[in-house]
Amino acid sequence: MFLWLTLAPSPLLQAAPPAASSPVDFGRREFLAALQARGLKPEKFKLVTEHSLVLPPDGYSIQGQLIRGGNLRGILYGLLEAAGQIRRNGRLNNIKTGPAFAVRGVRWERPLPEEIRPLFESLARARINRFVAAHPGESLERLRTVSELAWAHGIDFGVSVPFGESPARYLASLPRLKHIECRAERSNLEEIAGSGRLVTLDLDAAGLEEAGFHAAVESRIPLLVTAEPGASGGFFRKPEVTERVRAWQVVWRLKPSPAAGPGFVRNLMPALAAGGASGFEVVAPGAPAPFFFEIWGQAGYDPTPRETMAVLGAKLAPALLAALEAGSLLPPDTPLKPLEEAMEEPPGDPWTASPAGAARNRIDGVSSAKSLPLDRSAQYDAAASVLESASR
Repeated sequence: MFLWLTLAPSPLLQAAPPAASSPVDFGRREFLAALQARGLKPEKFKLVTEHSLVLPPDGYSIQGQLIRGGNLRGILYGLLEAAGQIRRNGRLNNIKTGPAFAVRGVRWERPLPEEIRPLFESLARARINRFVAAHPGESLERLRTVSELAWAHGIDFGVSVPFGESPARYLASLPRLKHIECRAERSNLEEIAGSGRLVTLDLDAAGLEEAGFHAAVESRIPLLVTAEPGASGGFFRKPEVTERVRAWQVVWRLKPSPAAGPGFVRNLMPALAAGGASGFEVVAPGAPAPFFFEIWGQAGYDPTPRETMAVLGAKLAPALLAALEAGSLLPPDTPLKPLEEAMEEPPGDPWTASPAGAARNRIDGVSSAKSLPLDRSAQYDAAASVLESASR
């Protein structure tokens, strides 16, 4: 069965609607904005979008002016890729790709922003496909509105149920709810199983007891276990001989530096895949810039691994997290701009002088509190040595 959605020339000539009503609608608006930025005529790009049963979920292909997606989100990503190609080159190139990680999530532990649409737009462009609202006190009406916006931008919305509350309230009030995080108590399992909803139960490995985990598995509810680096437990076991895959997903929960460089994040991806993890969930820092999400989301969708990688595990977790902190190449006060622009114009390091700046200060006899480039290089060499020794 195929779903055909045609981008006719006439709607493209109209002004962009104030809000996206579906993931494909948001992709259309992004493509229109790219054409307008390039000064190209929309009627020359009669895009046709199609659902494909061959492509993986979130995967897409561009062939001429035909965009195929493995699901609705895949079509969105194909449109976003087409918009990016237009902005970069002014034309469309054939491509076929899919995600490296099935789960590329963000955990939001603070009150939700009043105007949350720009956040979801940034997450969609970054290929983030999961958002968990984990701050207690949000009203059900507010969560419902936010969940609708998340769906319209191709993002699976989840909530963390406060201890002592019933998940039934959230299941009944949030039609777009895809994930619900709560304790694996029998009453909670019965409410989720009896809701008639296809909702994934998220379990936090930190407080997960063996009995509760087995009860959740036996309930046949879709399961996802989030674990921080260094965690261990029965949920890491390999599938049984009679199973093709685990009956649950495992996702790493990370608390990265808000200024971690894209090179380090990409190099970390193969380590996160160790043990068959389905992806990651980053805890959003205080006030993340858009490129923070783009660095993590794009790396999770299309990483470029190196030949030698550290292995993620209990013994290596401290070294990996220390290296992540040492990889903070982008200062947190970098202007809010898209990742491509930030990469084209690298922001200055507030702690280390650039080679040109250090030379200029030396010639002019100007003193500076910033470290010299060679000093910074020595710090990174020391961090790399710690990581290498830990991985042996």
